[in-house]
Amino acid sequence: MPQKSLLLVDDEPLIRESLARELAGATLAVTVAASGEEAVARLGR
Repeated sequence: MPQKSLLLVDDEPLIRESLARELAGATLAVTVAASGEEAVARLGR
């Protein structure tokens, strides 16, 4: 089964990293971004 992914965007580092830790797991790859601009750049990869 392919791994599902989530792009988490928040400008607060503590919120971003806490949520990423909680959501990361064997079936979910979490990518974080600090801004909308960074999120768009990551989606383009």
